Amino acid sequence: MSSRIIVLLIILVAGCISEAPTATVKPPTTPELESTSTPPPEHYPESPRPTTTTTQAPITIKEPKIELTSIPAEGRVGMEITLKWRVSGTGLRAVHTAIHYGAESRPGMLGLDAGPGAAGYPSLTTEFASGDFVLPRDFTATITPTATGMIYLRAHAIIDGKNFWTDERAVSIKS
Repeated sequence: MSSRIIVLLIILVAGCISEAPTATVKPPTTPELESTSTPPPEHYPESPRPTTTTTQAPITIKEPKIELTSIPAEGRVGMEITLKWRVSGTGLRAVHTAIHYGAESRPGMLGLDAGPGAAGYPSLTTEFASGDFVLPRDFTATITPTATGMIYLRAHAIIDGKNFWTDERAVSIKS
């Protein structure tokens, strides 16, 4: 075959040449596919238009967050104090969460690598010290003070091997 015939065949196969145009092609105005066999929307206003995609929306994982939600300003020696905190992080799990506390203040920020030993609090609540806790979740624990003075505390959680801490709070203990 001559090169001229090959070029003509390629053009015909590609659809670039026709005897007479039979339709005008318009670029789509929406991401939905239009079909000539589907009636216009006014014929079925209660039904949504069918779509051709079946992908699911991605799961959003929020950055973990921990906050004290209920801490009393004071308590009494020998009487339980109820402490509440919330650990957030949709799609995540905590392997540890507790209130760490002691009689000495440990002010300042604690980073993601600061474990309980680095925080310096000698005591902790044990109710959720070990486990597999689906987040977000609220936690409640109690402590019973044995002496008057101040108790300094923080909530703590370990998520994906990282430590998350609240700011330090204080509870005044009376006799």
